[in-house]
Amino acid sequence: ILCGVSIGYYLFHPLYKPYDIESKPYWVYGLFFVLLILEFLNLKCHLILRNLRPRGTKNRGIPHGYGFNHISCANYFYESLIWIIFSLITNTLTGYVFSFVATTQMTIWALKKHKNYKREFPNYPSGTLNENGIKDSDILIFKDLGVQISWRLVYVIEYLGPIIIFPFFYFCDKYVYSHTNKNKHIIQIFSLWFLLFHFIKREFESLFIHRFSNATMPIIRVPINCGHYW
Repeated sequence: ILCGVSIGYYLFHPLYKPYDIESKPYWVYGLFFVLLILEFLNLKCHLILRNLRPRGTKNRGIPHGYGFNHISCANYFYESLIWIIFSLITNTLTGYVFSFVATTQMTIWALKKHKNYKREFPNYPSGTLNENGIKDSDILIFKDLGVQISWRLVYVIEYLGPIIIFPFFYFCDKYVYSHTNKNKHIIQIFSLWFLLFHFIKREFESLFIHRFSNATMPIIRVPINCGHYW
């Protein structure tokens, strides 16, 4: 609920008061244009990562170009910038909180991936039992976690939430708030379409770009995994 509900409720509130931009609205247009550029760079990073491992093989490589020559996880870097700039434009407390949480989480992921790159190349023995400190004499106990769903479907559900929630707060405000305002602020209008573009893009990436293993997630954990976006 950090993203869809909390950001949507305050951003599309009829009494929402952004910065005074009436005299110079061009900075808003400029920052939204920067966001679109960052979205393109983020998409390009995902395409680069997908092509690192040819379909049907276990070959891996180190990504290059579009920021990867300077940082290990350029995709997380662009994603963090997107949310930071979006929070500065909309200026809501919940937006800042979500940006902080998302950036912190992506930083943790990036540090882990950077560490893996350093270990894996050129001769990193990936996925062995010894890597996890397990010896031949140890006993492994597996637990049935119930019905499983694919990780692709998990991400589709995760990004579907904001696609539904943000338009609901925007178009159905009379059912949510005690006040209504037919004249939406330009930041609210731009924010809605940008957020829809962002999460529809993420759905596209999940369905057609990202390559997932055969690993699955227990269906009972879907609300926990997807809740921060809903």
